Amino acid sequence: DSDDRLWAAAELWQTTGDAQVLQDFENQAKSINNKIDAAWDWSNIRNLAMFTYLLSGREGKNPDIADDVKHDLLSVADAIVQQARKDVYGRPLGGTYYWGSNGTVARQTLTLQIAYKIDPKPDYRSTVLDAISHLFGHNTYGRSFVTGIGHLPPMNPHDRRSGADGIKDPWPGYLVGGGTSASNWKDIEEDYRTNEIAINWQAALVYALAGFVSQ
Repeated sequence: DSDDRLWAAAELWQTTGDAQVLQDFENQAKSINNKIDAAWDWSNIRNLAMFTYLLSGREGKNPDIADDVKHDLLSVADAIVQQARKDVYGRPLGGTYYWGSNGTVARQTLTLQIAYKIDPKPDYRSTVLDAISHLFGHNTYGRSFVTGIGHLPPMNPHDRRSGADGIKDPWPGYLVGGGTSASNWKDIEEDYRTNEIAINWQAALVYALAGFVSQ
């Protein structure tokens, strides 16, 4: 997969400083116009590669490519901010819903946090807080999407450990995927489309919160 190769090249260069690997990364980056994705998941991980490259302190980066990546990152971050402002709940993904879109909302915080490192606009941080607030109850249901945390959290996630341990409360701290529309989330164990958990969503939630640890 091209995104896998791009990310591998970025991390290998960051680790070793190998100039040939850097060239491979930059050639790949140019082939996709140094673009940042606004909404992304496990199947399109180019953002992770771009963030590693952009934040690296190693010498040798092509300044034109680095500037293009920076410009596109800030442009995408500004668009996310504007989308959140249009949504009544400050949801940075706006009215777009699909399987696991809560994970994307959490993942957008990574894009905004990286943008904040480059250009510390208060709007970036406030939109991150809006995203977290949405996941923890500032939403159409008035409920947290994280088991064991917040107001009326999910009690019946599509999670075999929680469903089979004979204990009423589910394992705590898991982000459920949320509705595939604005109003069809159901806190029912069998409803895997809206109420399952997944490691790629969970990792995004951990980062959304960990991004504030040092602040």
